[in-house]
Amino acid sequence: MDDSLSPILGAIVSAQVYDADTDEVTIVQSTITSSADGHEGEYLMYLEPGIYAIVVTADGFKTTYKQITPAYNTDYTEDFILTTALMGLITVDLILPSNDSGEPAIIEFRQDTPEYGVIAVMDVNYSESGSYDVRLPSGAYSIIAAYDDLDRIISGDVLTGQSILIDFTQP
Repeated sequence: MDDSLSPILGAIVSAQVYDADTDEVTIVQSTITSSADGHEGEYLMYLEPGIYAIVVTADGFKTTYKQITPAYNTDYTEDFILTTALMGLITVDLILPSNDSGEPAIIEFRQDTPEYGVIAVMDVNYSESGSYDVRLPSGAYSIIAAYDDLDRIISGDVLTGQSILIDFTQP
C-alpha cells in the first residue's frame, strides 16, 4: 500500500464562502474526517446550492481547497490529496480590555487563493490577554481579529516564525 495515499483521519473539512464586499469568510459547515473502520478519511456535508470553497486542513499538511457549485438533490464526491508541509508558528501577543465582556477574541488566519479568493485556514478564540503560539503550515497569512463590538484589527502578510501584536485597548 502506498502510504502517501493513506486516508488522513481527523482532518478538518469546511465549506466556506468569501464575500469581497464585506471582507468576511463564512464557514457554512465544518466537519472532521472519519476514523471509523471502512470509512477512514471520509466526510459528509449537506450544502445548499451555491459556490463554495471546500477547504481541508490537517496538522503537518499543506492547506488545500477546491471550488464546488452543488445543485439540489445531487451527491458529489470530492477527494483531496494532501501534501506534507513544513509547519511554523505565529506568536500572537493579545491585549484585551480589562472590562471583560465574557466574549472571546476571535482570530482568523487567512490565505489568498488565485482561484477562489480568500479562505480561512484556522480560527482560534482567546478569552484572556496573553501570548499564544499558533501552529500553521509555513507561509504568509493575513490575520483578522475581532473582539466584542470593537473594530476589527487586520494585519496582512504575517509569516510563520513572526510575532504579531493585537491590542484591543488602543483606538
